[in-house]
Amino acid sequence: MTFALLPGVVKPAKLVHETVRAAAPLIRDGGLQLVLAGDVRDRRLAAASVAEGAEILESPDDATYDLAVAAADIVLVLRSGTVGETNGPLLDALGAGRAILATPTGSIPEVADGAALFVPPTVSGIRSGLTDLLEPSERAGRESAAAAQADRYSWDAGARAHAELFRSELSG
Repeated sequence: MTFALLPGVVKPAKLVHETVRAAAPLIRDGGLQLVLAGDVRDRRLAAASVAEGAEILESPDDATYDLAVAAADIVLVLRSGTVGETNGPLLDALGAGRAILATPTGSIPEVADGAALFVPPTVSGIRSGLTDLLEPSERAGRESAAAAQADRYSWDAGARAHAELFRSELSG
């Protein structure tokens, strides 16, 4: 069974309803386990998600959240639009070397690059992406890309980039 994690606040902007509808047939077929991990701001949405077969990991502590990201086969980074959020779950997924299913919203495409399979914010788009990522070879390619992309955002890479910037600005 493939474990997909939708991290962050359980609210409509994260496309929770669309994701659960997209995943429901895959959950029923036994090929997918969908877990929503985060604060629940919309109780009706959470209850409807559970009724469709999703599981809720409500308000996990940092250690539990980190374990959930590391254990996931797929991390979903979905947005209905730019809502002024940081990309914490995306960076967590990259750092854990996880395959990512994402919408091309805000800075997500720039940060995720080839680690993410990008889909439109629709039920059919999300279902198609999940189906593609159920294939082990597709996930493996995204995981490899996630590890490479995470290296670009390491402390060492950031320090090198800043040092180069300072050298170039101070020498001219």
